[in-house]
Amino acid sequence: MILLSVFVIVPVALWGILFLAFVGHGFLYRDAILAASTALAVFTVVLTECLSAIGGLTYVWVVLVWAMALILATYVLRERWGRGFVAVRQAPSPISDTWDRVVVGVLAFFVVGTFLAAFLYPIVNFDSLTYHMPRVLMWHQNQSVRFYPVPDGRHLFASTLVEYGIL
Repeated sequence: MILLSVFVIVPVALWGILFLAFVGHGFLYRDAILAASTALAVFTVVLTECLSAIGGLTYVWVVLVWAMALILATYVLRERWGRGFVAVRQAPSPISDTWDRVVVGVLAFFVVGTFLAAFLYPIVNFDSLTYHMPRVLMWHQNQSVRFYPVPDGRHLFASTLVEYGIL
């Protein structure tokens, strides 16, 4: 249960704080979603690279840094996310007609389906088993994202943002 709280709830809460802070700063919802997502992705990369540089990609350090980031963002951005929370609560519903309800329903269906598939089905496709998950395992074992000896170059040179999130 602690894994769920740290590795799912804390990043989602941090994204929510960032989203509300951007809304409180005057961003439109779409822009706030993109800005919060970008900020969280940049934080993930910086966190992973910095902890990797000191050999600190361990459970304890990752939990500590994510928790500190959430506490710091909540404290530093308290006025902005407070204004954003009020703005979101007072805004009229963006769902105004039947077509909007259909679009939101279809999007919700896909989000829930993707979420369920991620948690219910094991990773068994060729791509994941040949380099995505082995790369994450090697980084976890080495407590670093440094290069390691491997005959398949995809382990070293393919894009890494998703794997940083998994790690």
